[in-house]
Amino acid sequence: MKRVLSAAVFAVFSMCSATMPLSASAEGDSLAFIRGTEILAECVSCMPSERMEMDGRLTLRRRYGIEIKELDFYAQVDLSQDGGDAASFYEFRNLDGELVERVEFDSKKGLVRTYGAGGKTPLMSERIQGSDVTWLDVTFDYLRWGRAVFIGSDKVKGRECDMIDVFPPSGTVGFEKVRLWADHSQRVVMKAAQYAGGKQVRTMWVRAVQKLDDKWVLRDLEVETIGSGHRTRIHFDGLKTVP
Repeated sequence: MKRVLSAAVFAVFSMCSATMPLSASAEGDSLAFIRGTEILAECVSCMPSERMEMDGRLTLRRRYGIEIKELDFYAQVDLSQDGGDAASFYEFRNLDGELVERVEFDSKKGLVRTYGAGGKTPLMSERIQGSDVTWLDVTFDYLRWGRAVFIGSDKVKGRECDMIDVFPPSGTVGFEKVRLWADHSQRVVMKAAQYAGGKQVRTMWVRAVQKLDDKWVLRDLEVETIGSGHRTRIHFDGLKTVP
């Protein structure tokens, strides 16, 4: 994949460099910002820009495998940066097919709960139906935050990964930052960690991915809330693009 620096980011950096000398530390920070922002943009470009239809199952288990809850879900998701003309939506049903929650998401307007919990507007950090999965996990909103810093390299499942810290817009509740492990060659997110109050509070592992129309999509995720004693798996059975 050819990697090109964001013109806007490079222009800002060039202007700052021309107007004042940078210390070694400041220059290193600026280069880490440029590289982090570039890696985040590459992760976005490797995901489908078309609207996707997906269904699957959410399973909450204790650490020793005892099942606590299972829910089926169906969603239509738009991962494009502008959010498209139609909002994404997510429906969760019990195994009898009864709707328990429905939430819509627009990248400009945010989350709107249209069924369940008295219609109360959910936060991105809210755990879905008491599981470890939050709305941030299923909307991938952190890919739209834009401000990222490269912090180093690591391996996940034997794959070389670049690590970046992604920072939310001001006023965001429940998140200090999200750390992403992006596959160095494929630019698929392999792992994510949520930080709040100066410490790591949740971890997400990508267990399986697949290609959809030459773009990478996540097929199997596992999420743990630190210290909770349980984990949640979310598995996508059906994935396809829709008009």
